[in-house]
This record gives sequence, C-alpha cells and structure tokens, in this order.
Amino acid sequence: KITSNEKKSHHLYCPMECNKEKCYNRPRGPTQCYKLEQIGRNIETICEPFINEHNGTCRPDFHHCAIAEPERNKKYSIYATDNVHFVPSQFVTIKGYNLHECLQFLVVNKNSTCGPMTIEKNLMESEEILKEPVLSKVLYNEILFENIKISTPGEYNICLAQFYQDPENDDILSENSSNKYKKKKKNDMKVLGIDTIGTLYVLPLHEKQKTG
Repeated sequence: KITSNEKKSHHLYCPMECNKEKCYNRPRGPTQCYKLEQIGRNIETICEPFINEHNGTCRPDFHHCAIAEPERNKKYSIYATDNVHFVPSQFVTIKGYNLHECLQFLVVNKNSTCGPMTIEKNLMESEEILKEPVLSKVLYNEILFENIKISTPGEYNICLAQFYQDPENDDILSENSSNKYKKKKKNDMKVLGIDTIGTLYVLPLHEKQKTG
C-alpha cells in the first residue's frame, strides 16, 4: 500500500498490475492485461503488459487486471440542495474491492445507463446534474464521495467510471470532477470501464426540515 508521503504531487494512486502469483506464464516484469486460456484440463490466467502504456491498451483478446469491483444495485439517498437553505456537505459511501483514486462518480437521469459507448454523453449529463465537483476519499474496501450537490429532487442512476493515468502525466484527474473532463485532451486519459452501479434518491429539502 502506498502512503500519502510516497505519492507525487497530483499523482493518483491507481493500481493497474496483475497479481503475479495468479499468472500461469510466470511473467518476469509487471503486467496489466490477462486472458483465460485452456491448458490441458485447466483454465489458466495468462498475463502480459500493456501494448501501449500511454493509453492503457491491452491486446484485443486480453482484459485489464485492475478493474474496480464496487457493490452493485444498492440504493442511496441525499437531500436536494438550493441556494437559499444551508445543507451540510452530503456524501455517498460505496463499498467494494480494488477501489482507488482513478474512479469518477457520475450521476445520470433514471432512464439513462452508463457504458463504454456512451461515456461522453454520460459525462456531459452528469455535469449538468451535479452543481459542484465531487471529491473522493479512498478508505479500506470503500470509497467516500463527498460534496454531492443536486438541486432537482428525483430518482437518478449512479455510475462509476475508471480511468487510466499515463505514468508520464501527473496532472490527469487531479480532482474527481465531471466538469474537469472537458478541460483535458482526450488523449490524456483512457476509460478502462464505466457502468451503472446503483440508484440515488434526491429527496425534497422540506422533508429534511420536517424530520429535523
């Protein structure tokens, strides 16, 4: 595990490497891609490095080793935020495995889903819904997304997008924010995965006032 003192300034800790112990072909150096292959009677894991380290690309028949595994189909709720009433900072905690700093929290309308083919649409839609940048904090087997501000009550879908940071570029995604995407060149970041993982209910603020 890396400590904050070991991190470079603005460098995100985004583990990419395969577990060498699970690689049948015993690679000598770091690997980030794998495929399952039948060898004799067994299905074995074959590992190899990126074919392009700068954009995190695996060969077509290989998959990325370090894809995050968040809990799915969970329901979360926050209160709507307006410019009149003070609402304390609200957050959502998502549990799972292999969670890290290269995950971006997105909120889309309930009739929208997230996927690799709709990533730009998902990012733009989330930017319109979220009033401010969402901040993230990685804890043990969970990630905390803070400063979630949405003005319109209703039901939404939560998506997580996982990005790959070019090791030679330390400034990518220095903040976990939907609206940072437009300010970065497309070749600066690579989407490794994006998916809908849960439901977010944004409750009317007057309901909080009744219970408060």
